Amino acid sequence: LQQGKINAVAVGAHKILSKLAGHLEPVRAVDVMLAEGRRGFKVAQCVTRHNFFDAASPFDGGATLDRSRALGTLVRLVERVTELQHRDVALYGLLFTALAEVQGADESCLKAVFGKQLRGLATHFGYAPEFAACVVCSSVENLTRFSPQLGGVVCLNERLNDGTIFFEAGEERLHEYVMAVLRWRNCV
Repeated sequence: LQQGKINAVAVGAHKILSKLAGHLEPVRAVDVMLAEGRRGFKVAQCVTRHNFFDAASPFDGGATLDRSRALGTLVRLVERVTELQHRDVALYGLLFTALAEVQGADESCLKAVFGKQLRGLATHFGYAPEFAACVVCSSVENLTRFSPQLGGVVCLNERLNDGTIFFEAGEERLHEYVMAVLRWRNCV
């Protein structure tokens, strides 16, 4: 957090007896002590603060896969959009909260919780789609299509050939439109 986003090498972490191996797993919040070498940073010590993915039941009919996909998508978004040496304490808090919310969500509401957290991160980065009015003419009538390229809904009056998709209003589908915008911008 003090340095912002950095690249570091964990020398020997793949060895069977490595003390770093268990801590440097995906989707974990860790405290790291770094040593600066000639070619960059090396991980000297590492302690897990929080494990967001508990794989205690890998055979539960796909629920673990959905949760790990959601967690991975949130982390990948932040990783792809931020630059090296980017220090943003608010973003770190937002990501930590998003991962904790997705981790703690019941399977019945996992999609809704993931969508809410994804929209929050997309809004932080300025990629939140426009749902209230047409992104071309600002009309609020006949909003029936969604354009990932333009980043929002489009009314029937506009003739676009850019891969618009049918738009269905509703809270349960909003994360799909956010994902469409992020995919178009190559963020996830």
